[in-house]
Amino acid sequence: MSAPMKPVWTLLCGLAVAAGCSSQSERGSVFALHAHGEYATIVEERNGQSTILVTIHESGRLAWRRPLPKGAVADYVHVHGDVVVVSYARRIAEASFEHSVAAFATSRGAPLWTRVLATTATQHGSPDFLTSDSARIIAYHPNDSGQASASALRMSDGQILWTKPVREDRLVAPAMGAGFVAYEGLAAPKLWVLDLATGSTDTFDTLGTGCIVQGEYIHLRGLANTVISALGGPNKERVVAPFRPFPDRLVYNLASCASYKDRIAFVVDSPEPARAPLHSTHVVITDRNGGAPRALALGSDMHWGLRGDPPRETQSLPLHGEVTRFVPYISVTQETGPPSARLLVIDLEIGTVKKGIPYDLLTQYRLFGKGQFWFLSRRGDIVVFDGNSGDLRAAVRISAPATVAKLEPSHIAADKLWLYERGGNGANTIVLSAPSLKPVSAGRAVIKDVTDEYRAALGVP
Repeated sequence: MSAPMKPVWTLLCGLAVAAGCSSQSERGSVFALHAHGEYATIVEERNGQSTILVTIHESGRLAWRRPLPKGAVADYVHVHGDVVVVSYARRIAEASFEHSVAAFATSRGAPLWTRVLATTATQHGSPDFLTSDSARIIAYHPNDSGQASASALRMSDGQILWTKPVREDRLVAPAMGAGFVAYEGLAAPKLWVLDLATGSTDTFDTLGTGCIVQGEYIHLRGLANTVISALGGPNKERVVAPFRPFPDRLVYNLASCASYKDRIAFVVDSPEPARAPLHSTHVVITDRNGGAPRALALGSDMHWGLRGDPPRETQSLPLHGEVTRFVPYISVTQETGPPSARLLVIDLEIGTVKKGIPYDLLTQYRLFGKGQFWFLSRRGDIVVFDGNSGDLRAAVRISAPATVAKLEPSHIAADKLWLYERGGNGANTIVLSAPSLKPVSAGRAVIKDVTDEYRAALGVP
C-alpha cells in the first residue's frame, strides 16, 4: 500500500489561490464543469447574484474568467474545439425571463456572440444542449408558449438556423447519428428524431433507450411482435430482425444497448412468467443483422448500471454506444430478504458473465465509462476498470477537505478524470490521471491507494 499522496495546488472560487481569491465571502457554488484537453471551464455562481465562467489549467493556473449578465442563472457549459458555449436564463422584468446561449473563445475567453432563444413568463430553467458538431449546436429550451423547442445555432456566429417544437419530458441524454439526433421521452410516442440540417422531426414508439451503430439508431419496438429497428433519421426506418430471445415472454423493456465489433448487445428487462411480479435482466448479444441471439442473465427484480446523473460526455448507461470487450455492471437482486448487490463483469467476446462477491454498498455507487476505461465512484472513492482486460486497474480514496463527500466525477478528457464539488461553498477541483488515478492536481485533498481493498471487497482481480 502506497503512502498518502501530497496535494499539489488548491482551487478556491474557481481559480487558484495564487490568483488572489481566498476569502470565504467571495466563494461561490459550482454547477457544471466541462473539461477539454488540459483545461476545464466551470460555471460558478457568486453570492447568488452573478454567474461567471472560469477556465483553469490542469496545473491550477487560471486561464481566464468572464462574467455573465447580471442575474443570469446558468447550468450548462459545453466546449467544442475553439468555442465554449454556455446557456443561461435571467429575469428581465416581472414575470419575464430570457433564455440565452453565449459563446466565448476557448483559449482566452473573448466573447464571440450571444443569442436569445426565447422569452417566457416563468424561468423554466436554463437551455440544455442536445448535441453539436463543427457547424452547429442544437439547444433544447423553453419556448414562448411555455412548452419546449429545439433550436440549431450556427457555431460561428450564433445565427438560429431553425427552431422546432419538441417534447418537454426529455428522459435521457440524446444520441447523435449520421445527420440526426434522437432522444427519448416519458410518454408515447417516446422516441423523437430531429434532422440536424433542417430540423424536420419524426416520432416512433420504442421499448426503451437505444444506441448508435454505424450511424443508425438501434432500438426495440412492438409489444406483441418485438423487432429490432434501425433509424437513419426522420422517415428513415428499417426493420433489422424479430427480437424473440425468450419464447415464453412477450414484454420487454430496453434499458440500453451498445455495439462491440460486429455485434450488438441489448440490456433488456422482462417479467418472469412463473415469478410475478419479479423481472429479470439479461444482456442479449446478436450479430449486426439481429441473428444468433445469446442471452446472459444479470439478475432478478432490479438493476442499476448508474447511480445519479451521468457525467457529461460519458456513457449514460454501462452499455451505450461502442464499448470494450469487458463491461462492468452493478446487479441488485431481491428474491427473499434484503437486496443483494454485486459487481458483474460481462465478456462480450465469448458471451459470459463473471460474478463478484456480494457488496451491498454498491447500490450507492455510480458507474460510468469512456473509451477503454470504466469508473466506479462513491463519495471520495474512485475505482477504475480496464475494458480490454476486465481487470481492476486502480482505486483511490480521497479525504480532506470535509466536503469531499460532495465531489462528483465530471469529465474524462485527455486521459484525465476531473472531479469537482457540485453546489458546494467553494470549488474544490481535483484532476487525476486515467487510468492510474495518480494526482495531477489534488488541492487540499489527501489521496490514498485502496486498490487491494477494493479487489477484495468486490471479488474481482
